Amino acid sequence: MQTEIDEVRKENKELKEKVSSLEEKLDDQESRGRRKNLIFYGIPTPPNRAETYADCEEAVKDVLRNKMGIQEEIPMERAHRLKGGRGGTRPIIVLFEKYKHKEKVLSECKKLKGTDVFVSEDFTLKVREKRRQLLPFLREAKSANKRAFLRFDSLVVEGKHYVYDAEARGLREKTVNM
Repeated sequence: MQTEIDEVRKENKELKEKVSSLEEKLDDQESRGRRKNLIFYGIPTPPNRAETYADCEEAVKDVLRNKMGIQEEIPMERAHRLKGGRGGTRPIIVLFEKYKHKEKVLSECKKLKGTDVFVSEDFTLKVREKRRQLLPFLREAKSANKRAFLRFDSLVVEGKHYVYDAEARGLREKTVNM
């Protein structure tokens, strides 16, 4: 009987490891699928009419031109409203044709300061949770006048990468694969 229990425990441990590995691979694939996406918040919804995909794309292009000063055409594969949002204004998610187009828009986001519009990258739930845990450490580093920012699921402070360690409830240095 004990031998059977030990075998079941061993098999259970192996299955847990496989599930964990598959979850990581799935999250990685989902993240790769979101690489060319940006989410635009604060773009008003047109009153008294249904909004089409073309309307969403045009609204984003208007923000790019008139609030961010990007005059060149930035090709988009699609743009549409997401569910939810604050104050009745649902965010617009945009899939750009190329990653470099997304990066161009992201680099100009500082020009939105002082407007009702802001832009964020489209991260998976798992990555958003990791970033949320890193925010207090980011604020602490910035208040100490250190150069700090979030990059994907890690915190970069003065060139060193850190991740949140749930067991220690703190940061640990991340080994960066180049």
